[in-house]
Amino acid sequence: MSLETVQANNGHARIQYIDSMKAWAILCVVMGHVLIFNLYGIDNHSLLFGLIYSFHLPLFAFSSGLVTDISKFNFKRRIKIVYPLFLFGLSFTFFIGKNSSYFFLDEMKSGYWWLWMMAIFYVCLHIMQRFKIGVVLGFVAFEILFQLLSRCLPYTYVAIFCLRSCADLWPWLCLGMLLKEHGWIRCCNLKWYLILALSVLWIFSYFLNSAFSIKGYHYVVSISGVIFFTSLFCTLSNRCNFKMGGVIGRCTLQIYVLHYFLIRFLPLKHIGEYLKEYNLWILDFIICPILAFLVCWLCVMLSNGLQKIKLDWVFGK
Repeated sequence: MSLETVQANNGHARIQYIDSMKAWAILCVVMGHVLIFNLYGIDNHSLLFGLIYSFHLPLFAFSSGLVTDISKFNFKRRIKIVYPLFLFGLSFTFFIGKNSSYFFLDEMKSGYWWLWMMAIFYVCLHIMQRFKIGVVLGFVAFEILFQLLSRCLPYTYVAIFCLRSCADLWPWLCLGMLLKEHGWIRCCNLKWYLILALSVLWIFSYFLNSAFSIKGYHYVVSISGVIFFTSLFCTLSNRCNFKMGGVIGRCTLQIYVLHYFLIRFLPLKHIGEYLKEYNLWILDFIICPILAFLVCWLCVMLSNGLQKIKLDWVFGK
């Protein structure tokens, strides 16, 4: 078997490199949030922050597409993602001292916008399945719709339905579905020197965009980053029996909804001020991965505890 699969507890075969990609993506999400909420604030110039936000959301959407088969799409099961959206999203909104109106009108949904966006995507996929619309046609039709709505509607409606995020990330979901449908993902199993070349291309693209702020060039940075990490994990899984994903890659939803609560208790503001004052940004590459891994692991333990007491329905399971 060229791309290793494993049998999950629920009997469904899982592809190891996709779990590894998802694990890496959720670790990057948590690292980014540690940088924003615990160390430097939203207006920070951390190199790690810039690198993470150059690829991690497209990679997450792309990996979601790789595990989505339109012909076998189960809308009733997938749409249960609204359970954790409203349960955890509203709970966290109240936790930070805001009200329900703030949650619904805020474009970021107190941080839980991804779940709302995915619910909208699932409705789109259900329509495509119902009317037998192909991935390419569905991509074009809904992307045009998202772009038009995000540009023409008043901002209030754009924020309520996260239309800008939908327009940005719908192509990545469809790209993953397209590669899965045609088996093209196997082309990402590359020689090591090509993996190295892709990493250089991604880093070079990032610094070029940072230096000159070329309009639209951030798409090139995202594309090169997604290609690099997809090829890296695909090749590692195939050549080295690499199993980074494990429970983290299988629990990305649980980690996503729980980590916001946990990182609120990390007292790192003084550390962030110290690092910023002495320009010790290189330490971000040590501190953030360690904290992110610990937070992710704690989230997994909490979700396992909820599962044992039959409360895993809160995650839409």
